[in-house]
Amino acid sequence: MKRFRLRLWLDDRPGALGAVASRIGSVKGDLVGIEILERGGGRVVDDLIVELESDSLIELMIKEILEVDGVAVEYVKDASVLEGEGALIALRFGAELGSYRSFDEKTEALVKFLHDTLDATWTAAIDIESGHFVCIEGEPPKAEWLVAFVKGATYEEATGDSSKAMAPKELTCATINGSKRAIVLMRTDHAFRDAERQQIRYLSAILSSYLRMG
Repeated sequence: MKRFRLRLWLDDRPGALGAVASRIGSVKGDLVGIEILERGGGRVVDDLIVELESDSLIELMIKEILEVDGVAVEYVKDASVLEGEGALIALRFGAELGSYRSFDEKTEALVKFLHDTLDATWTAAIDIESGHFVCIEGEPPKAEWLVAFVKGATYEEATGDSSKAMAPKELTCATINGSKRAIVLMRTDHAFRDAERQQIRYLSAILSSYLRMG
């Protein structure tokens, strides 16, 4: 069996997910994981983990799923290396973070984990005060641009003033409390969802706790 991750938009109504599961079953697929990423405006964004006998069945499965009213497929990706749903994978990593010796090593490990598991185009940890990169994955823009973005995002979060907000949903960040650092991610092919942004913030908070412990 081959495992795939599907990101779907559905109408937020009773029976919608059941109808999708039935369509997956019609091509002899198994629905083995569900994670709600975002909900609002009568719509819900779900990640589904599906097992199929062959990747040749993907197109047929998508065709069947799209027969359900109100469903749109954002993407389908191979998930053979994943061991569990997104929240469980993040929890496991959070437990492992203490095994890294220095705070810099922990920061590098978190940046790589977020970059890989969230399919980011680039990911960077940056020192906001000095304007220098701590570590990067991929090819981020200039450090001063990221510093400006982080300052704007944290101002909006602190004040609730979104009048100057210009960040696309494909860009997100989280500060590492107790330090002058922040982690910034960009994913150009699809937006970050609420659950993914929360995961980034929670793992950054765990990293912050190690700094407070010394």
